Amino acid sequence: MPRYSVIPRIIVRGTRLACTLAGLSVSALMKRNGTTASERALWLQRASTRILRILGVELDAVGSGYSRGLVVANHVGYLDVLVLGALWPTAFVAKSEVRDWPVFGRLTRAAGTLFIRRRVASDLARVAPAVGNLLKSGVPVVVFPEGTSTDGSGVLPFRPALFSAAVDTRSHVTPVWIGYRTESHDAAVPVAYWGEMTLLPHLVGVLGLERIVARVRTAPPLPASDCRKALANAAHGEVIRLSETTV
Repeated sequence: MPRYSVIPRIIVRGTRLACTLAGLSVSALMKRNGTTASERALWLQRASTRILRILGVELDAVGSGYSRGLVVANHVGYLDVLVLGALWPTAFVAKSEVRDWPVFGRLTRAAGTLFIRRRVASDLARVAPAVGNLLKSGVPVVVFPEGTSTDGSGVLPFRPALFSAAVDTRSHVTPVWIGYRTESHDAAVPVAYWGEMTLLPHLVGVLGLERIVARVRTAPPLPASDCRKALANAAHGEVIRLSETTV
């Protein structure tokens, strides 16, 4: 249960978030089918910036960023999408369950997110060409190759499957590490959304946090490669390096 002292903060932020999401839902319904991938990425950037401001999330980004190509990052939870989406107009690949989430489901659908069924290996054949088309259009695409979210204490091995889109399009790959700091923790503990957690109770806890700093560290892009496994291993090593050198 939230501490009594944070309940007013939860109510105020929750009300603002609900109103903002209602407005975004209306704009999402009004979006035309002809909207380009670049326009959807810009829409997501504006929406993410507004939501992060309501949640009290500050961005602390270091590195050259990512203007195109495949972006691969560790995954701590749903805030990762808002943080990375706010930093640059970006498209995402997410697990299929996110499509039906309350609060964030419609947002991700309107942003043109590509959804993949993690437990169906053949689904890669459907998603990979769509990722490749986005890369060729110049829109950066973020994937979370750990395949799941974690508590932020480490980086799981990267699955090489979606790196095939970078191989096929000769796109470079930008490794990114993301972590969080709150008023009471130097780690992502109160922010991490992983395991068997459920969304709405976790979101209430996030609404009650006084201050969240999202730390994003970007490594130089890895050059195009003909081997997706080599790309995955190299990107994984860079994300671990970024995590170990962040203070």
